[in-house]
Amino acid sequence: RAPIETTEANLDAILRRLLAAHVVPVLVETRAPYLGGRYRDLFERLADRHRVPLVDDVIADILADPAKKSDEIHPNAIGYQELADQIAEAIEPILAAHEKRTGR
Repeated sequence: RAPIETTEANLDAILRRLLAAHVVPVLVETRAPYLGGRYRDLFERLADRHRVPLVDDVIADILADPAKKSDEIHPNAIGYQELADQIAEAIEPILAAHEKRTGR
């Protein structure tokens, strides 16, 4: 329930710290039905600003399907598996590039 500006500033600070520690974060958009669409631009701005992968629309899609959620705002095991699959797809090119570069 924080103002969107506060949310953006907090996420920006987290991303800066992770990148400074040489960690490549993955942003997972939480534009769920109960948040409204105002967060879409926030996640896109942060992903562009920090040049990090963005997994978008997956939470909204999961929570729109009763078979994939345990309550109104949390996925169930099927929903979390779908989320994990989407994140894996987003980071696969990063991991492949790292492996090619380092041989591990």
